[in-house]
Amino acid sequence: MRTFYRLMLASALALGAVACGDDDGMDVDAGTDAGGGEMDSGSGEMDAGTDAGDVMMDASMMDDASMMDDGGTDMDAAMDDGGTDMDAAMDDAGMDAAMDDAGTDAGMTMGGGAATTAQIEAVRTAAASADAHDPALEIDDAVVTYVRPALGSDPAGFFVQAEQAGPALFVAVDPTGLTPVPMPGDVVDFDVSATEVDTDEIVRATTITGWNVDASGVDLTFLVQDLSAAADANDPSVYESELIEIDGTLSGDSSFAGTDHRSFRLVTSALDDENLLFRTTTAIIDALGLEDGCALEIGPSPMWRFQARSQVMGYRDTDFTATCAAPTVTGAAAADNVTVVVQFSRPLDPATVAVGDFMFTGGTSMLMATDVVVAADGLSATLTTSSQEDGAEYTVTVTGVDDVLGTAIDDTMNTAMFTGVPPAATPGAEGDIVITEILYNAAGDEGDREWVELHNPSTDTTYSLFECVFSDGSTDTSISALILRPGEYAVLGGPLSEADPVQDFDFALSNGGEDLTLSCGGTTIDAVSYTGSTPWPSSTNGASIQLEDVAADNNVGVNWCLAPEVVTFGTEGQRGTPGAPSNCGAPEGPSLIFSEYIESGSAKAIEITNMGGMAQALPDCEVRLYSNANTTAGSTYAFVGEGSLMPGESFVICSSGVPAEHCDVTNSVANYNGNDALEVVCGGSLMDSIGTLGGNTVYEDPSGTLSTEDHTLTRECSVFVGDRDSMDAYQLIDWTGMASIDFTGLGEHCP
Repeated sequence: MRTFYRLMLASALALGAVACGDDDGMDVDAGTDAGGGEMDSGSGEMDAGTDAGDVMMDASMMDDASMMDDGGTDMDAAMDDGGTDMDAAMDDAGMDAAMDDAGTDAGMTMGGGAATTAQIEAVRTAAASADAHDPALEIDDAVVTYVRPALGSDPAGFFVQAEQAGPALFVAVDPTGLTPVPMPGDVVDFDVSATEVDTDEIVRATTITGWNVDASGVDLTFLVQDLSAAADANDPSVYESELIEIDGTLSGDSSFAGTDHRSFRLVTSALDDENLLFRTTTAIIDALGLEDGCALEIGPSPMWRFQARSQVMGYRDTDFTATCAAPTVTGAAAADNVTVVVQFSRPLDPATVAVGDFMFTGGTSMLMATDVVVAADGLSATLTTSSQEDGAEYTVTVTGVDDVLGTAIDDTMNTAMFTGVPPAATPGAEGDIVITEILYNAAGDEGDREWVELHNPSTDTTYSLFECVFSDGSTDTSISALILRPGEYAVLGGPLSEADPVQDFDFALSNGGEDLTLSCGGTTIDAVSYTGSTPWPSSTNGASIQLEDVAADNNVGVNWCLAPEVVTFGTEGQRGTPGAPSNCGAPEGPSLIFSEYIESGSAKAIEITNMGGMAQALPDCEVRLYSNANTTAGSTYAFVGEGSLMPGESFVICSSGVPAEHCDVTNSVANYNGNDALEVVCGGSLMDSIGTLGGNTVYEDPSGTLSTEDHTLTRECSVFVGDRDSMDAYQLIDWTGMASIDFTGLGEHCP
């Protein structure tokens, strides 16, 4: 021992558990329980073992046989010079039972003080100019402030410091390889023979010798700096590796901060700066639901850094306390006829969740919950219910549950509505559900905007995809609640996708190719292995690839097309038809069709949309009206001076009975009746027609539900080429509509 008398007295005062007159058994881990208790960094108090709530402390670092091993730390054996008896050595200093002759009180500075600070500074200075040090650089009587495990690319190690104002040093040496293993509050000696300044600009000691633990149990309070109001907390050169505490609020979303780590911007009373961050593990963020707006009291904990950014470190949930917004209900959905999944804004504490916390209203008979299971991430609860009524609107109300931080659910945001579903089968065979569209090269932030479309090709079977798994071969996404009725489509996608995904998936799609699989109950239902090259269509930025025919083999590249420019979705103009049939049939050139038709008394409007891939010069086109059984147009509208109609754009011609705000032009060509025929002609070629020339009848769909009289009709989004034979028998086979007038959709077809 290099400073025997001062440290022995300091250790005795700090621990209070040392028998001053006892010459034997004065082990450095006196006061440590047999359960391998952890020294709480910054408190000096010994826990009774690893807390159940400690998320990140490696079990090997808490083992009594390694972390708390007192081998070689008997006070007589390890701390004397040649076996000096403790009683004998301390008698002259007045170390009797009361210890008052030493004139030392409990407020004395622990560790080596200014001398040790100078040694730490010397190591940091030497590290800037050399990696190897011969002779080794001596550090005596430094205090261990924090021990952390290896995680991701960050090495295991421990931090040492001697005075509150620093400096401090990170020792990047696996603590479990030292005997005894360092613990917070240890006073230690060692020699540094190698250092490095890594790309993060952290000064590290990487090789040490002469390891010795002089004392344990030092109260670390005297080293802690409170940076809550410090205007320079964002300067890592001031506080790197030093023991600090700080209060602040998390701002914005977390971002990547190294493998298995993420960081938030930390706003304090003195700073709102991008160079002050709170860095922790992904596991802690997920377990505690840390998010924008959470208030944190952090520390004592060392200050980490990433180049010019200060990163307040929290490797265990005991390194900080968090106060976040109360949990709310964010949604609910029927997973099948007897299962409802309720989503929450924050992870719930499962111990607070019971069946009686969920009440339902709606339907003609009472819906009851009989069982509840909280998801592993705490963000949803799956309820087993009595049978739901198909199509009934239900409301679920949740009370009496708390989140993992002990905050009760917000009783003003604790309800959600969902629609009852019929009994549904679980997909059990290949082809029951088909992958029909993929956007793997989204514009902008790709990973958050990409998506995959699923389709139920059955004509008579409703499927529940509850707990089916969608995978890219390395990451699985469990589907929480998704019902696909016959012929329906649904989208899984990133959180920023404008394709209206029913559920996010947990991975990004590679532009070079992926092996996508949908499985239910261990059975593969569909699998697509696409590539970004021939024979697969090459997805340009912001365009999906689409299966041309849902009956075709979707694992063959030639059966897919690139979504044409004609149909876009959302505000970003990305190409595709998420949640709807594909548009592989869209022509490369211009293609004008009648896309909406309104007929009722004096209110008549016809919408024309360019469904092709190129602009159409409108002055080359005209709309013709054939009244009754005439085969010669009685009225014509020529698009003189109208410019060009771009792909996906629409033009509306109205009668005088339609409000002007819905129309591009008012013209007599729109004064048609339900038994009249219409044509749109460009460059002398017929592009589309409604009705039959020479006919004199109201036209209907095959079921007789739709009519060209007193209806609003909308062309299906899958139609890209019009009816180019106006002499054939006409039926409304590719239209949808209603027996009422609705002007709201005019001017925008299949947005």
